[in-house]
Amino acid sequence: MAEVAGSIPARPIRKEVYFMDPEYSVKQKPIRVVIPKVLLFASAGIIFYLALLLNFKLLELKISDWIHILITSILAALLIVESLLVFYNSKKQVYDFFTDRATHKEEVIHYNIVSSIKVEENLFDHLFKTGTVVLEPGFEVKHVENPHHLFTYLEDSIRNNKFKYSQSRE
Repeated sequence: MAEVAGSIPARPIRKEVYFMDPEYSVKQKPIRVVIPKVLLFASAGIIFYLALLLNFKLLELKISDWIHILITSILAALLIVESLLVFYNSKKQVYDFFTDRATHKEEVIHYNIVSSIKVEENLFDHLFKTGTVVLEPGFEVKHVENPHHLFTYLEDSIRNNKFKYSQSRE
């Protein structure tokens, strides 16, 4: 291929594109993601507010009631904005499962390299009846409902894929 002086050389761009529809898809449970983040953010806001009050007290500054209301309103507005952002972002989190791989955003794990699979549940997962399915090495399906059902599905898919992979190598 001839190049014109001063032009950018033509390079083929290769990106793996899969045109198959997933066999199975799951989404995160938004409330499971939002509540812990809101509690954490609210706790940080309370600590920040108390630290401000302590500073004013140590500096022997008297602040008016409207400053208290202003600070509280700003913190409340930030809390609402943060919870809405987390909610909408968590609604977009989709995990797709194909016959040979699992995907999430740009992350892809092929079943033939999975060394182990397990379900993890913490206190919030028990409260919201969710869990995290971990595919080693390094792929997590976080905050999904019915994690044991997904675990069984993935275990079968991985076993079938590894069997097919071993058959094709022989």
